[in-house]
Amino acid sequence: MKEELAKDIIEKFEKNEDLYEDFAKELRSIIEDILYEYNIHFHSVPSRVKSSDSLFKKINRSDKSYKLLEDVTDLVGLRIITYFSEDVDRIANIIENEFKIDQANSIDKRLTHDPDRFGYMSLHYVISFKDDRLKFTEYRKYKGLKAEIQIRSILQHTWAEIEHDLGYKSKSQIPKNLRRSFSRIAGLLEIADLEFVKLRSELGKFEEDIIAKINSDPFSVIIDEASLTQYLSKDELIKSLDKNIANNCNKGIIKDQAFIQSLLKQLHHFKIYNFGYLIEVMQPTYTLIVNFSKVIKMENANTLPVGVGLHYLCLILVAKSGNVARVTNFLRGFQNNSLYNINNAEEQAKRTIHLYRTLVGNQEMYDKIQQ
Repeated sequence: MKEELAKDIIEKFEKNEDLYEDFAKELRSIIEDILYEYNIHFHSVPSRVKSSDSLFKKINRSDKSYKLLEDVTDLVGLRIITYFSEDVDRIANIIENEFKIDQANSIDKRLTHDPDRFGYMSLHYVISFKDDRLKFTEYRKYKGLKAEIQIRSILQHTWAEIEHDLGYKSKSQIPKNLRRSFSRIAGLLEIADLEFVKLRSELGKFEEDIIAKINSDPFSVIIDEASLTQYLSKDELIKSLDKNIANNCNKGIIKDQAFIQSLLKQLHHFKIYNFGYLIEVMQPTYTLIVNFSKVIKMENANTLPVGVGLHYLCLILVAKSGNVARVTNFLRGFQNNSLYNINNAEEQAKRTIHLYRTLVGNQEMYDKIQQ
């Protein structure tokens, strides 16, 4: 009797397998979009549809009783793998808000497993689409379908995968002399998980402290890669400057850490070592920088890097020298080939010096011409 029932369930599953595949893809896409919307950084959202062989084994287990295909709640499965363990609960709240939860088949395995079962300390939800989502034509075909969503940190996932690969499903299967090693590793991974959370929190505080210090005592804050990165992402004047330049060049802006490293060298080249001096030099040069970008448009770049305004500042500082060789060397150095065509760097240098002299000598006339 159970064998015939299993056969009927398998046949129905195979007839609808494409539907389950579509459901898995759609669900994965929705979840990724939701996580991006909530600004949650995650490692991956792998998905799968249970194979016929796996389904057959499941419904024939002695400890299970399935009468209908719909009784199997994990035909579609997804894992949301986070970088940090504290994000598991954040994502859980989002899943509960966005989907209908089958509470009877959902479980928080963090509360039920032994302390040494680190890998299985994950949240398992069985979900389906809410009625408001099913109102849309593209989702109606998924009415009544369920999926299992597991949420775990990347370290929990790593441990679970290794433990699975070793082939031990339960504590009783592990020889006594090896259990201590398993427990030790599980404990170390849990400590690492907590330390990463602590590290992220401390880095966040460091970033906040840097900006506060720049605002209160800019001359005391040394310009290094970490402080410059935070300054470029938080300072409103810098963001305004970059936006104006991007509009003039008709290009977008992206963060490029390699450019920030180059920009740091450029600032140090002009002996700008602290934010107080940088602000003193930049603020009165703001309009000149914007007008420079109306002519010097960085033809080699498809997009402009965050902090491009400070690069223009450095370009103006070297143009101020009036020395063609110095400007040429500046254009060729500091990895500027990603911004300029350095094959004609000397001509570009002459043009840059001429532009500087024109702008500084007759700013009002230049503004009228550009209008």
